[in-house]
Amino acid sequence: MTAPAPAKKTPSGRHWPFIIVGLLLLNVVVVATTVTVAVMHPAGVVPDYYEKSLRWDEERAADPKAPPVRAPVTESGDE
Repeated sequence: MTAPAPAKKTPSGRHWPFIIVGLLLLNVVVVATTVTVAVMHPAGVVPDYYEKSLRWDEERAADPKAPPVRAPVTESGDE
């Protein structure tokens, strides 16, 4: 006579809380890295940005090679 087969152990599901906590911690690390890079990287800051924005229309109008800002409005259909 042979010995009975051992019963398969069912998974308990104890790993799910660790997976959830791990994903939350991963999110915290990604956000902290993003904020750190954004604050410390000087490329995102344009000096005197507000004054440049106030003069943008004048500089654009003075440039003869600049394409028009808006396309002309034309009527269509009702002819």
